[in-house]
Amino acid sequence: MYALWSAGVVYSGRQVEQIDVAATLAVLFAVPVPVNSLGVLIDEAVTALGIADQLKAAYINAVQILRVAEAGLTDHTQSKEISGNVSSSLQ
Repeated sequence: MYALWSAGVVYSGRQVEQIDVAATLAVLFAVPVPVNSLGVLIDEAVTALGIADQLKAAYINAVQILRVAEAGLTDHTQSKEISGNVSSSLQ
């Protein structure tokens, strides 16, 4: 039984965050994970897969999170460079 809540989804008596649902469904349906998704795989959903598919799913999820983190770091670094250039040009 599924019940939707504002903070997440109740699955098998345990609350799962909505952000994790998108990542899990994408991996299970073999479609790309949403671009800015930081969701992690729902254990109960992936354990039905064979071990090779579980490892592949974990790899895909880890790469997705790494890409989002790297993009955030790049944006943060560029913001610092821009603000540093603006500060130095104002002096």
